[in-house]
Amino acid sequence: MGKPDPELLRNVHPADALGELKAQLRPLQQQVKKLRAQLLALPASERRGEDWYAQVSVYTKITLDLKAMKKEFGLERLRPFMREKPYERINMVKNRKKRA
Repeated sequence: MGKPDPELLRNVHPADALGELKAQLRPLQQQVKKLRAQLLALPASERRGEDWYAQVSVYTKITLDLKAMKKEFGLERLRPFMREKPYERINMVKNRKKRA
C-alpha cells in the first residue's frame, strides 16, 4: 500500500483543501498566461531554453452557433439533434468568519 495522503492526516476539510489549492493556482495560471504570450511573440528559432523547447502548433476548431441556428431553423427542428450533458461544478467561496 502507498504512503498516506498528508492532507488526510492533517484532518483538513476537503472544501478547505480545495479552496487553498485553487488560491495557489491563480497566480500560477496568470504566470502561465504571460509566459505563453512571450513565447508566441518569439520567432521559432528563439523558443528553445536550457531544458525545454516550446513547440507551437496551430489547430482549427469548428463550432456551431446554437443561438443563430435556433433563430434560423427554430428550436423544434433542432431538438432531435440536441443532447444535454449534465455536469457538476464546484465554486469555492471564502468563509467570512471562522467558526468558533
